[in-house]
Amino acid sequence: MKILQHQTEILLTGLFLLLCIVACDQNDVMYATEYVSYDSIDELASSATDVLRVEILGSRVELVNTMLPPFDPDEDISAGYEIHTIHEIRILEVFKGDAEVGGIMEVMQLGGTLDGTRLVNMDFIEFVYGDDLIVFLRTYDVVGLPSVLLTPDESVYRTMQLFPSPTLRADITSDDAIAAISEAGTLMLAFQENFMLGDVIIEAFSPYNHLVLTIGDLVRISRKLIS
Repeated sequence: MKILQHQTEILLTGLFLLLCIVACDQNDVMYATEYVSYDSIDELASSATDVLRVEILGSRVELVNTMLPPFDPDEDISAGYEIHTIHEIRILEVFKGDAEVGGIMEVMQLGGTLDGTRLVNMDFIEFVYGDDLIVFLRTYDVVGLPSVLLTPDESVYRTMQLFPSPTLRADITSDDAIAAISEAGTLMLAFQENFMLGDVIIEAFSPYNHLVLTIGDLVRISRKLIS
């Protein structure tokens, strides 16, 4: 039997270590985690089952059973339920995985407030309705179980926050890149129309992310040049 103690643990298949579960008061519980960072975008993409451009549609909080089959017949399955925030996302582009453009998926994070109990995940990412993001996900073949972020810091990037890389032609600005993407409708079409956009850097959502993601990286992922 496999237990999903929280969404980051299952993504790194046991590499996450729960450091503390501290009761702040009767209704508050805090989680802090330590996780293994990826050394490169290639390593991150190889570990992901899905690399997508998505739009955040909304969120809800509910108990999720994070126990994976096969189950031990002597185990209490109800022990796997924990408070999670589930984000509904619309798929805008698919760079890796079996998702379909226009489809709806769910991504869960440990944490949220439910029935008077607040579970505080120190690595929780605050998504906002309408956010246009690149996400690196792990999807499990379990009916009803939402996907999860590979890591809280390295798995999310802001599509409409772009920066020229040092190798980008001097007369191409981030505003030019954003305008090209808006006109083309997708990152891939914008790249095909102006290959110089391959050097444009997509801003990481987390300030603690040491990885640098470019539109060119997404092109390599979509062309299966990263295994």
